[in-house]
Amino acid sequence: MKTSRTLTISAILFAAASSGLSAAPARADGERPRSSAQACSDAWHQSEASSSCSLRFVYFFPADFCKLGVDCRAADGGVNPDETQTRLPNVPLLKNCDGRLGFIC
Repeated sequence: MKTSRTLTISAILFAAASSGLSAAPARADGERPRSSAQACSDAWHQSEASSSCSLRFVYFFPADFCKLGVDCRAADGGVNPDETQTRLPNVPLLKNCDGRLGFIC
């Protein structure tokens, strides 16, 4: 009986995790935070890097992860393609470190 209950609970947890459902905490205004590619894109446009890097693609993954593909201008005038994956709250902190994305140059 215990094994059956453990398997049932495991199946429910697996189904919830694989469905992409996530419990996002409510903000002060009662709204749930946006968890989407648009939220990642908005965060990107707040970053220092967005002024010297062009966004090629942006993907959102549950649990608030963003994957960004960019072309960043280097000091020598060249343009370097780069990709990074980070948590949504970290995206506005990205910098262009001589053609590569980083947090500390």
